Amino acid sequence: MKLKTANLFFLTFSLIVTFNTTTQAQLGRRLVKKLNSAIEGTKTTSSDQKRDNYSKRITEPYQITFSNKPDDDLNKDNNTYIEEYIFGDNLFVLSHHGENPDEYNTIDLEYSKYGLDVRDGRYRIHKWPYYRLSLNGTEIKWYNDISIRYAVFRGIQFTKRPIKGADIKSFLEASRELYIQAYEDGNLVPGKLDLKVEIVLTHIPKKDQEIVFAEGTIPVIITKEAIDDAIKGPFLSFPKSKMDDEKLIKEIITLGQEFIDSNYWDYEVVDASIELNAWDVYKHPETGQILTRWLPTTLKLKDTKGKFYRLSYDVYQSHLGGGKFDVTTQDQDRLGKGKEKKIKRIICEN
Repeated sequence: MKLKTANLFFLTFSLIVTFNTTTQAQLGRRLVKKLNSAIEGTKTTSSDQKRDNYSKRITEPYQITFSNKPDDDLNKDNNTYIEEYIFGDNLFVLSHHGENPDEYNTIDLEYSKYGLDVRDGRYRIHKWPYYRLSLNGTEIKWYNDISIRYAVFRGIQFTKRPIKGADIKSFLEASRELYIQAYEDGNLVPGKLDLKVEIVLTHIPKKDQEIVFAEGTIPVIITKEAIDDAIKGPFLSFPKSKMDDEKLIKEIITLGQEFIDSNYWDYEVVDASIELNAWDVYKHPETGQILTRWLPTTLKLKDTKGKFYRLSYDVYQSHLGGGKFDVTTQDQDRLGKGKEKKIKRIICEN
């Protein structure tokens, strides 16, 4: 905020109290004039300037950088951003929204510059921003949970440390979709390929309907062995059943289809695998009496376009006494209450 002339005169006056009154007045007027002139030519660093910075719309995308570790670990381990990514390692995508705090920007703030209020996660429902991922000619769009500080592009393998957060989980699913689509397109091949990550804002009025908020590109080194491991690994494949019981698997497929249909999802259950080699027995916590036994399973789903998915699903049998159990069934209270976001794309070559 600019100092007023009266205040400056008071400060000047306090500095020259040793002079006589006439000299004081003359010198004070000259100093005030010079100080006011200097202040007029100086740019403010107040909240007004911050508002000016915040009101400017982006003209060039912010930078996305890449690392093998999340943002919080970079300084601890003296780690630097990487220039190449080896397919199969962890890859963290960091979005930089301004070089200093006065210029820091967010997706919500950028939208507000166009008069659009998309706070409280509502843009996630209405598909406002999205990730655009491209690898060797394959491009996908991913709309879920785009407001990120950093996210992990897991590269098929599970991370080596626990990481929490909806944004990270969403980006993992985006990477899954990209790898599978690239494989199906014939673009997931050995070599050195460019991976491009963009955050795109949509519904921008008047001029462009879309603007790139942040972007970054990194070369990816892919080997045949890494591709084979990915296809057979837990991130992209359908698990092999640990219990060899064809009759039980057929029962699980029938029950699974009932569950899918109860949610009005357009999938066919084509196979199932059992995750344990024995039933998980549940007993009464006080008496120890056997009540039920459960099996965690995985359903293999196929959509109308011929793409394959997997979904975790449980079945159980009630104990009838004497070591005998009732028919295989499912929790009736869960029918019609499934969450489609738990259905994951997989590669299936059968």
